[in-house]
Amino acid sequence: MKDIRLLEAPTFFLEKVAVDHIIVRDEIGYHGETCAFVMVDVFSGFTSMAPCQHKSAEEVELSLRRFCGKKKPGIVQVSLDRAPEIKKALFDLGFASEPSAPYQKIKNALAESTIRTIKGIASSILTHAGLDLQYWPLALKYLEWAYNVTAPAKEVDEDGEAEALTKYAKAMRYSIECFMIPFGALVWYKVPNPYSFGPKGEPALFLGVELTDGMLFKGNYRVWPLEHFQQGVLKEFVTSTIAIPNEVWQFPASGPTETPELDGRAEEELDQLG
Repeated sequence: MKDIRLLEAPTFFLEKVAVDHIIVRDEIGYHGETCAFVMVDVFSGFTSMAPCQHKSAEEVELSLRRFCGKKKPGIVQVSLDRAPEIKKALFDLGFASEPSAPYQKIKNALAESTIRTIKGIASSILTHAGLDLQYWPLALKYLEWAYNVTAPAKEVDEDGEAEALTKYAKAMRYSIECFMIPFGALVWYKVPNPYSFGPKGEPALFLGVELTDGMLFKGNYRVWPLEHFQQGVLKEFVTSTIAIPNEVWQFPASGPTETPELDGRAEEELDQLG
C-alpha cells in the first residue's frame, strides 16, 4: 500500500484535495457561522478555510467552487470522512471521492492535522489583535492569505534538499508581493473622495487581502474602518491603497480606541500611491 500511495501521489495543484469541517459549538461567528469548511491541496499544502452558517452540501459546494475557481478536470480525488453533505457536493461537482475507512479514530490525517494548526494560529492572532472570539471567521479569512504565503511547502529538489517555497508559490507557481501586516493592526486606507484640504486616508484595522475565485490575489486589501469598529459595527472596506505606521505596529482593539492621527510618512505614501 505504501508503494501504491507513492505512485498515486499528486504531481500538480488541485489534483488531490483533502477536506473536513471545523465544528464550532462554543462561540458562534458574528454572522451566525457555526462551522468552517477546510480544504487542503495535497500537492502544495495550500489551504482554504471557508466559514459557513450550516454544515450543508450547498455550502460545501460553494466553498469548493471558490477554492478551485472554474471547474478543472485535473481534480480527480477528494479525501473525506464519509460525511454525506460532502459526498453529495462532490457528486454534484463531478469530483471523484476517496472516503476514509469507517470507524477509525483518525479518518483524514492531512485535513485533521491542518485543522489543529490553523485553529491554534487563529486563536493566537485573535488574542494578539484584541478582538472578541465571535470574530474567528475574520481570523480564518486572514489566514487563507497569511498562512499560505508564509508557511513552507516542504518542496524537495532532485538532490533531496529542501527548497524555500511557500504553499502559495508551489501551488500557483509564482510568489506575490504585498504588504505583510499582522491581523488587526492599525493601517490607513485611501479615502475615495477626500476633502480638498482634508486627510487623504482614514485609520482602520487590517483584516487581510481579498482573494478571488481560485484563491488569486489581485492587489486588494480588506480593512475595518476604525470609526465603524468604535461604533461596534462590522463594515469591511476593500481598497488597493493602504499605508502603515512609521514605527511599531499598533492594535486599536487591544487598548484605547481614540482616533490616531495620520502621520506625515503615511500621508506621503498615500499621496504617492494614489
